[in-house]
Amino acid sequence: MRLLFALILLTAGVAMAQDTIDDRTRETTEWAILRWERATDTTLPRVLLVGDSISNGYTPHVRGLLEGRAYADLLATSKSVCDPAFLLELALATDGYEHAVIHFNNGLHGGHLTDAQYDAGLRRMVATLRELAPQAALVWGSSTSAVSLPDKQLDPAKNGVVLRRNEIAARVMDELGVPVDDLYAVIVDHCDWHRDSLHFNAEGYTALAGSVAASVEPFLPGEDAGE
Repeated sequence: MRLLFALILLTAGVAMAQDTIDDRTRETTEWAILRWERATDTTLPRVLLVGDSISNGYTPHVRGLLEGRAYADLLATSKSVCDPAFLLELALATDGYEHAVIHFNNGLHGGHLTDAQYDAGLRRMVATLRELAPQAALVWGSSTSAVSLPDKQLDPAKNGVVLRRNEIAARVMDELGVPVDDLYAVIVDHCDWHRDSLHFNAEGYTALAGSVAASVEPFLPGEDAGE
């Protein structure tokens, strides 16, 4: 049913004009990583981490931090927030699983999108997740910093895009009642943690994982702020 729902979204949208959010521009190489931890085990609640290569980097550390309390599944993808194929990936990631929390991000890909398109795509993403996983608490993770090489200083142009998108996302999530995990703040003062312009070393991913785990823990069943 969830996969069928995603197919319906591809043709009908979510009460939005498709010319603002139905973008099929692709990068030279597109990829997706889907991983369900201990897929047949239902003894612990599940968390779904949605993002890009940054989320793929911190997910193993999040799994370690949540060990014994929750399983951390992953959808890491190069699809932009306005790519309709992204909806199919969200549907596949959630199909057949009950996630207590979904921690999600999309912002470093799709550089061709206008601010209005990015805003609309974020709203569709939240609407889609709420339809696919109505039981799940949602937490938005802000996009992380971009540096220039080889000096490893914040790149004025690339990081400027990150800042603008984080500003748009913060406004959208506030309007939609979604809490924000400020991953940008965790990493921005540690440019030395970058191993290239966008990605991080183990120290950086460990720090990001700590923020992700702390942001989802209150929503896990049995936690003080949970059920």
